[in-house]
Amino acid sequence: DIDTKHSIDIGFHHGESSKKLLKIFAGVLAFEPSREAINKASKEIIRDSKLDLRNQAISDKDGISQLYLSETSSGVSSLLSSAALHQSAVPVETVTLRDALMSYREKDLSKIACIKIDVEGLECKILDQISTIGALRPTILLSEFQDLKSTQGDLKKQLEIGFRAGYLCII
Repeated sequence: DIDTKHSIDIGFHHGESSKKLLKIFAGVLAFEPSREAINKASKEIIRDSKLDLRNQAISDKDGISQLYLSETSSGVSSLLSSAALHQSAVPVETVTLRDALMSYREKDLSKIACIKIDVEGLECKILDQISTIGALRPTILLSEFQDLKSTQGDLKKQLEIGFRAGYLCII
């Protein structure tokens, strides 16, 4: 029953994916470490009562980290520094997916049907976290890969994680 299912959007950016997810799911838990990116999102998306948007980065530890920024594209901001892509950095709050889910309104993790991940080279760290949270078994995992845009190429590892977890992986 899709109207009781939820989704997670890791890498909200300006909210285009969340906008689509909000039309399908009962709730969307979204993460975006860049306050500037959030400010550029549509007010319609931000005000949607089904959206729980957090100004945080999902990471492998709770705390503070640097978000590396590009002067040419906000779409390549990352917790991983690249001299070719980034010119500056700002501190951001980080949280593990497990800890973030503890404060989400939907406590039944089996109701999370879809997770979208777009985190500029850290997708594998998040996929690894998902596989350790027993009750979390989304039907759909959408994960961007960075093999061409960055030096953090990870398509092969993402596929290995997906196949090991029993997912059908489509490129």
